[in-house]
Amino acid sequence: MTYRGIALHTNGMVNVAINGYVKVIREANLPTSCRLLQDLFGSFDGPVKSVAKCSNN
Repeated sequence: MTYRGIALHTNGMVNVAINGYVKVIREANLPTSCRLLQDLFGSFDGPVKSVAKCSNN
């Protein structure tokens, strides 16, 4: 299982993914884009659980 945290802002998003052993397996600072987020989700093997924090600043 992969667990992802997403801090979503107007101009960018910070993504961190950890595995079941709480080891960081991926970090990405990306512009806010649905396509980039879809691509990032599609890059993981197996199930993924995510949580998002959103703000407008």
